[in-house]
Amino acid sequence: QATLLQALFDSPESNNWFHEGKRQRIGAKRELQTLMSVVLESAYHKAPIIHNELINRDSPSAQANAGRNKLLLAMLRNELENDLGIEKFPPEKSIYRSALRATGIHCPQNDGSWKFCDPTSTKKAKDKVAAHNSIQATWEKIDEFLDSTADEAKSFASLNKELMSPPYGVKAGLLPIFYIAAYVVYQHELAIYENRLYKPE
Repeated sequence: QATLLQALFDSPESNNWFHEGKRQRIGAKRELQTLMSVVLESAYHKAPIIHNELINRDSPSAQANAGRNKLLLAMLRNELENDLGIEKFPPEKSIYRSALRATGIHCPQNDGSWKFCDPTSTKKAKDKVAAHNSIQATWEKIDEFLDSTADEAKSFASLNKELMSPPYGVKAGLLPIFYIAAYVVYQHELAIYENRLYKPE
């Protein structure tokens, strides 16, 4: 299978290529790469743009997972602090800045403190999201899922599947970060269960 794919990409001009029922003229690798980019941008048009190769993966490395775990703890303990109180530049700070700060999920307040915010709730955030096609669609899907749990408990497994599929394409490494952020934002409205047992803390 891998050999067949490699042959397709090595000599794209030897094959017939179609997109949305129309034949595409492909004469070189570069043209195929351009077409693939167009196809993927169309298929994943609601994907958040997260510039971080450590965590923006389906299977992050052990180092990235360790950094993410430290970040999740900081999210729960240090919401009001700049950079969530993370000193120097360990992996968790780069993950924080790309997944939470750059997307407007962790935002500065007028008194100098910071807090987790609905990144689609302010005009500034909406303008930023519109410009970068960033986190809005993903956050709205999480919102929609949480609203659907008003009358019955639901597992995150179904949401995982939806967010990892087109048109979202969120990498598995990012999902816990977005979920904990949403939990902190809406914590006074949510009840969390683990193995069917209510977890008050």
